Amino acid sequence: MLAFASITDRSIPGCGWAADCGRAARSAWGSLPVIGLPTSIIGLAYFGGCAAWWLRASRAGAGAEIAGRWVVRAGAAASLFLLAVLAIEGLDCWYCLAAHLGNLTFVLGIETSARRTASGQAPPRPSTTRHAGAACLAGLAVGSALLGVLSSAWIISNRREAQSAAMEFESSTAAIARRAGERSAGFTGRSILGPSKATARVVVFTDFECEQCAHTERELVSIVRARSDTNLSLKHFPLCSTCNPAAPSSIHTRSCAAAVAAESARIAGGDDAYWMAVAWIFGRRAAFTEDEFVLSAAGWGVRADALRAALADPATADLVRADATEGMELGLTRTPTIFINGVELRGWERSGAITQAVERAASSGVPPATHEADLPANPTERAVEAWMEATEVQIPVRVPRRAVVDRDPTVRVVLFGDYQDRFTQEADALIREYTRTWPGTVYEFRHFPANSSCNHAVTTNHHPLACRMARTAEAARLLGGADAFARAHQWLFERRQDYSDAGVRALAVELGIDPNLLVAANRDARVIEAVQADVYTGASLGITAIPAVFINGRPLQTWKTRDGELLTRVLDMAAMQSAAR
Repeated sequence: MLAFASITDRSIPGCGWAADCGRAARSAWGSLPVIGLPTSIIGLAYFGGCAAWWLRASRAGAGAEIAGRWVVRAGAAASLFLLAVLAIEGLDCWYCLAAHLGNLTFVLGIETSARRTASGQAPPRPSTTRHAGAACLAGLAVGSALLGVLSSAWIISNRREAQSAAMEFESSTAAIARRAGERSAGFTGRSILGPSKATARVVVFTDFECEQCAHTERELVSIVRARSDTNLSLKHFPLCSTCNPAAPSSIHTRSCAAAVAAESARIAGGDDAYWMAVAWIFGRRAAFTEDEFVLSAAGWGVRADALRAALADPATADLVRADATEGMELGLTRTPTIFINGVELRGWERSGAITQAVERAASSGVPPATHEADLPANPTERAVEAWMEATEVQIPVRVPRRAVVDRDPTVRVVLFGDYQDRFTQEADALIREYTRTWPGTVYEFRHFPANSSCNHAVTTNHHPLACRMARTAEAARLLGGADAFARAHQWLFERRQDYSDAGVRALAVELGIDPNLLVAANRDARVIEAVQADVYTGASLGITAIPAVFINGRPLQTWKTRDGELLTRVLDMAAMQSAAR
């Protein structure tokens, strides 16, 4: 099944793009170095070879039998190594686990049968064949049973998330159809692929270092090239503070330069050069030099002098900043963000959802139009509507780990964040201010550090001190209770830029705790477990960006919009809904 997914580029149950299975396939061990052959394909060839060897073992010579046994031993070593990789990387790939455990059971059966044959002085090949057959069937049975149990558990645990995505998709596609013929100020990128007038007009905010963006761009380009009623344009939203005021810092350090390169290709070579550049840059995950880009652009008909001039012109970078600013004003928090006819497409992550949404928009019955017919809704209204339609999830209460003293709650706010993240700090301040004016609100802060050393759900160490800071907060709670946690929580945000061991000792004095005890408690197993519990909860909720806010169990799509009223609006609505129950 994994090989099928690699060959066809399709998802299988429990192994989508964002799942641990998909992450494993895209990791350094997901393919053979240099040639790039997927590990799943190699595994398929290995199991096929084992089956052929087993079927012909009774007719093969002793040398072939011995060679085959060493091959399966090498396969066992590879399985043990890859299982260790999965454990170290924290990847819960059930398909991988089932395949490797099934293989190890098969190898164990082979070794056991060989020893029994040798001890009984029986003819080796027929006996080995019979035992190998039993071992193969046992391995297949164990692997299949384990895969069935684990896949079922995964599917059941994620059914609510899938249902929520389906509801979001249905809601947004209905809105796309309703707004297909409205007039407004226009919404498009600078280069349009497809007809200028179209029934389905797709605009995507993208980032050239974003894997999902690359995947989505390829899918949309394929759709547009196959249809005559759809067009596509891109806007830049690099997760890099160099050109994006909404980015907390430079998560994707090459994305700004990559966006400038794409715009430079358009300026110097036109729309065709732009789309060639987009495909080229995505193919390299934005990792290239200016000379490499100029050399490749020559093949697209772009003159080197014109391209270098556009790359050096500050006005080109201003175009990227303008897109990023527009995205910030729309309340964007992630890439890709897809709009069709000016309406954000939610739930696009579902398999086939993008194609289905385009088909619905194209069959809406309205005449083709330009992008002048499109304008995204007010971001606050959009976010409020998304929150109201979201499926409520159960987030376990971890008493007494709260940033605000317990009350009889009518509104429960849970914020997943990181003490080094300035947006988490800002969201935290807004929520705490609200709790002071609305006594029925309970606020819980959960740790989700942007650092892979303690958070298996992220792949970078964007905030190098985030794990230590989270442990400091938990150490304060362990030694001083909820009040010490609340005070340490605020102190850590205030020291976001200058956290140090000396500062932690000073905090201990403020809290009335022995400084040596507070420092030592950072390594306490209970403290580490508390941070990990939050991380696993956040990962199970599908959190991909911080801050992530849940109000009465429903996720808030974004925590901030241009007018600054979003959090207050949703909190007020949650309070009124609770009071009406």
